[in-house]
Amino acid sequence: MKSKSLFKLLPVIALFALACDRSEPPATPEPVPELNEPAPDPVAAEEVPEIPETPAEPEFVHDPTSLVTVLGYHRFEDTPRDGLAISPTEFRTQLETIRDAGLEVISMDDFLAWRRGEKNIPPRSVLITIDDGYDCTYKVAFPMLQEFEFPFTAYVYTNYISAGGRSITWDMLEKMRDAGVDIGSHSISHASLTKRGGKSDAEYEAFLREELVASKQMLEERLGIRVTTFAYAYGNHNEQAQQIGTEAGYDALFTVAGAKLRFNDPAEKLGRWVVDTKQPQVFKQAINFSSPASRGSSTAPIVGTALQTSPANDATGVDTRPVISITLPEGTKGEGSEMRISGVGLVDATLDAATRVLSYQPARDMRDGKYTVIVRYPVASGRNEERWAFSIGAGSVEAPTAAEAPAQETGASSAPTRPAESTESIPSF
Repeated sequence: MKSKSLFKLLPVIALFALACDRSEPPATPEPVPELNEPAPDPVAAEEVPEIPETPAEPEFVHDPTSLVTVLGYHRFEDTPRDGLAISPTEFRTQLETIRDAGLEVISMDDFLAWRRGEKNIPPRSVLITIDDGYDCTYKVAFPMLQEFEFPFTAYVYTNYISAGGRSITWDMLEKMRDAGVDIGSHSISHASLTKRGGKSDAEYEAFLREELVASKQMLEERLGIRVTTFAYAYGNHNEQAQQIGTEAGYDALFTVAGAKLRFNDPAEKLGRWVVDTKQPQVFKQAINFSSPASRGSSTAPIVGTALQTSPANDATGVDTRPVISITLPEGTKGEGSEMRISGVGLVDATLDAATRVLSYQPARDMRDGKYTVIVRYPVASGRNEERWAFSIGAGSVEAPTAAEAPAQETGASSAPTRPAESTESIPSF
C-alpha cells in the first residue's frame, strides 16, 4: 500500500522540483565598504567650465567742472555788410581753428543733459548757434557744419519764416530738423522784450507771453519738435521775461553777454559770444580757455573792447532804454568796478558775481545820439579800462514790423513777410 501511495506522489514531486528550478536565485547583497575606505564616486559627468562673472559697470559720476563757450552767428555773406555778417571763407577758418585747438563742439541736447546731471561733456566744450533765420543758414552754414560734423542750434523768429527775400523757409527748417539740427525760438517779431512802449502792465505781460510762449508753440506745432531753448532778441531781458520764459518750459534762455558757462549758471540768462567780424578779438577770447583776456591799464581813449558787451560796439538802432552790460574777464572778481556813460556820468551798475556781468538799465528813455561807455575794474596790477560805443535813434537797424512787410504769397506761412531786399532792415541780435 505504501509503495502505491509513493508512486502516486512522484509526479507532484517532479512538478515542484521543476518550479523550483525556474525561480530566480536570491539577490546577492552588496558588500558594505569598510569604514576606512572612501565612498565610491558618483557617475562622472561632463565638466562644465566656470563662467567668469561680468564685472559691474562703473557707477556714473557727474563732472560739473566743464566749461562751455557759446558762439552766436547771424549771416554768411561773400561781402559782409557789417560786423554781424561773416564770409564763408572766414567762417570755415573759424571752424578749423576750433577743430585744431582740440575743442569739442557739442549739441544743445548734450549741454542740457549735462546741466541736468545726466551725462558728462568734454572739459572744454563749444556750442554753435545761428540767429534770425536767414536762408544763408541753410545754404551756407548748414552744409559746412555738416562737413565738420559740428552740431548747431538755429534760432528763428517766426514772423520771418517763409517771408520771402532772404528768409529761411519752413521746408528748409524741416530738412535741417530731419538732419538733426536743433531749432530754438528767437521770439515772434524780434522785438526787444524790455521795451514797454507805453503798454500797461497787463498789455506788457501779454506781449511777453506772445513773444516767448506763442513762438515756442508755433515752432513745436509746425515742425513736430520740442523747443527747449530761447535766445533773447538783442540780448535784452528782465526778471519778468525770465520768469515767463521759465514758465513756458524753456530749459535755457540765452543772452549776448559772452562768458564761459559753468554748471550752476542760471538757466534764464546764459551768456553767448556774438561773433563780430569787426572785432576778431571776440572770437579769440570766446575759444580761449586757458587765460582771461585782459589788457594793460591804459588812459588812451581806445573805443572797442575785446570783452563781450551789450549793446555791441558801434551798434545802432539800440532801444531807448537798453540793458548796458559788459562781461568782465575770467579771474577778476569785479568788486569796485564802475561804469560811466557819456552825457550821463557815473551810473549805479549792478555786478552779477556768478557771471561777472556788470550791467545797468536806465529808468527813463535815453535821447537819440551816440554814447560811449567807460568801465573800470580792478586787476592785480591796478585797474583796467574798457570802452565801447553805441547809437540810439538815427541810423537804426531793427527787425521789420508787420506794417513794413509786403503781402504774403499764397500757400506760405501766415507770418508777415520782410521788405524787399534792397530796403531790407536787419536785426542786430
